[in-house]
Amino acid sequence: MNLLNLGCGLRFSAGWTNVDFVSQAPEVMACNLLKGIPFADATFDVVYHSHVLEHFSREDANGFIKECYRVLKPGGIIRVVVPDLESIINQYIHWRAKAQQGDSTAQANYNWIMLEMYDQCIRHYSGGEMGKYLTQPHVPNEEFVRSRLGDYYDIARRQAAEGSSKSIKTLMCKTSWVKKIYDHMTGHLPSFLARYKVGKFRLGGEPHLWMYDSYSLERLLLQCFFTETRVCSANESKIANWSAYLLDTDADGTVYKKDSLYIEAFK
Repeated sequence: MNLLNLGCGLRFSAGWTNVDFVSQAPEVMACNLLKGIPFADATFDVVYHSHVLEHFSREDANGFIKECYRVLKPGGIIRVVVPDLESIINQYIHWRAKAQQGDSTAQANYNWIMLEMYDQCIRHYSGGEMGKYLTQPHVPNEEFVRSRLGDYYDIARRQAAEGSSKSIKTLMCKTSWVKKIYDHMTGHLPSFLARYKVGKFRLGGEPHLWMYDSYSLERLLLQCFFTETRVCSANESKIANWSAYLLDTDADGTVYKKDSLYIEAFK
């Protein structure tokens, strides 16, 4: 089969065509997916992307899913993985009620689920408040957060710790043309740079621009001409030998991102 993994990051499998906005490995092709998928019509038997769609605006998401449809062969399968908005909301309602009763563990869980719900949508700098939470010397509700993130918890904690040691100052501060502006706009440059940093970050691909539950994601797939949508689990799929590819699970069966919604559909 011809298999396509879009927005793969470092999570890809041999035998697949792996594509991302920026290539971080020789096996990964760099491509701006906002401009389309650079393959001919009806090329692939499977198109897969995990925790990618939420980084597109609603308008761009529609075009992206139609591109997935275009490059699939008739009868081909699309598998989409996104953060599960419904799960987050249910967790929020559950832990808010317990937190209001004064349960300190519930209060910590409530604090985290609020970050899941909002931080990745509104953050103005890399890592956001979730990064701060994960780089605490002691995470007060470590098991709960791990239950939400799966084995990604340890990866995220390490990455967030590495990121927290880096200066948030923009690289622009070191460029010569900014110095020239500074010579003429001494009183305004700090404000200009602050706004530039936020704008550059918001357009840089890290923030979530939309969220999905099973209803809205299935509806999007149907609007883009897919059929037979179905919600499945991390290790369940109509794709032959799915578990062997180790994209949604590890070799020991551990789910990579437990906070996910998995939906497949057919062309």
